[in-house]
Amino acid sequence: MEQTRPRLTTCPPEKIIIFLDLSDELNECIFSRSAPKTQQLLATLTNTKSKLEILKQALRMYVLSKNSLNDKHEFALVVLTEGAVAVTDGFSSNIDGILEHISCINTQGLFTQFNMDSILEVLYVALYLH
Repeated sequence: MEQTRPRLTTCPPEKIIIFLDLSDELNECIFSRSAPKTQQLLATLTNTKSKLEILKQALRMYVLSKNSLNDKHEFALVVLTEGAVAVTDGFSSNIDGILEHISCINTQGLFTQFNMDSILEVLYVALYLH
């Protein structure tokens, strides 16, 4: 008797909002020179990338993975500084554009306060005005 593979169900299109905190802390490398030898070795193997570079790499993999499940997924990119700022104009399924935005992101400084209302404002615009 021939076994059949389980059928993968298609994933419905999703609207995904990615929030990124762009504090200068992301410029730090994950491992320091004072770290134990195994962590120093791991840091050498990962080319001592900053937290920001590792985050960008993980986001690229996430976006590409989600796109491979359903190319109708839409993404919005929002950065957090002293408030939430939309990087993309609403949602987009243009993966090349989203990946380009991710590549261009840099830290923006140290922030002592944050306007929480700005998150709701950005969400409202992304969800209802586009």
